[in-house]
Amino acid sequence: MKKVLLVINDQQSPYGDFSNMFTHIIQASNQFELDISEDRNSFTKLD
Repeated sequence: MKKVLLVINDQQSPYGDFSNMFTHIIQASNQFELDISEDRNSFTKLD
């Protein structure tokens, strides 16, 4: 399963709305594992 990192500014609209929509799409595909973060340092912790 491939991993996807979605980094957003905040869980409030429109970012929270987008992350919810994106989560449904990713889960429906059964091909990806999604991690949502507000922390820009997440890019330094990729595995």
